[in-house]
Order: sequence, then structure tokens, then C-alpha cells
Amino acid sequence: RYSFHAGQVIFAIIFTIGVLLIRYRGCATFIMFIAGVIYSFTSAFGFLILASWIVRGAMVDLLFSAMRIYSSKNPSSIYVSIAMSISSLITGFTHYMIFVKLLHLIPELAFHIILPMILIAATLTGVGSFLATKYLYRRIITVVNF
Repeated sequence: RYSFHAGQVIFAIIFTIGVLLIRYRGCATFIMFIAGVIYSFTSAFGFLILASWIVRGAMVDLLFSAMRIYSSKNPSSIYVSIAMSISSLITGFTHYMIFVKLLHLIPELAFHIILPMILIAATLTGVGSFLATKYLYRRIITVVNF
């Protein structure tokens, strides 16, 4: 379950496009809240998993604001990719600290096993968000004429 990273790129593409289309401070947190509630019904952790989803959205909102992505008419693919990757890293570490270290809900694996998984997820998030911003978002914007 924790090594299925192929879906990470697809998730990053959809999430990035959603945030860039709405483009209001707080929209990433709201999108992640909705996604987290939906995911909670299938998660072994139930609604506890919502914390990780909210952290992800809040970090994207914070980084997009700090990097002025929300206020840019033509967001940089590199900046979006960096922001999404950093939010993925922070979410991965937060998830690890909450569910493994604090609540002991997941058996603790050696950190040298967990770290590559988090890094792979962050890298794939960066790739997906770069592709979404560079190619898909620009095409969607021209079609819907925002």
C-alpha cells in the first residue's frame, strides 16, 4: 500500500490543475479536505488520516502564497513543481511522525526504508505537477478562456 507510487503522478496532475484553476488562498486546503474525507472511508485509519490530507493542502497554500504562485497570471512550472514537492515531503514526514512515532498505528520500519519512499513520492509529485503546469494547465486555460 505504501509503495504504490504510480498513482502519485496522476494525483499530482489532478491536484495541481485543480489548485491552479481555482487559484484562491485556501483552495488547496479545501480540495485536500474534501479528498481526505472521501479517502477516510477507505482508509484503515478512518478520519485520522484527514490530518495528513489537511497538512498537504495547508503546505501547498502556504508555499503557493510565499512563492507568489496564486498571484501570478502565468505560474512558473518550476515554482509549482518545487512547492508541490516540498509539500509532499512535509506531508510524508508528518504522516510518519503522527502515525508511526506518536500514535504507533503503523509498525515502525527503519527510517532508511521510509525515507526513499517519501523521496520517491515527492519526486513523482514534482514530475506530475511540472507536467500539469507546463502542458495541461496552459491548454485548459486556452479552452475555458479564464
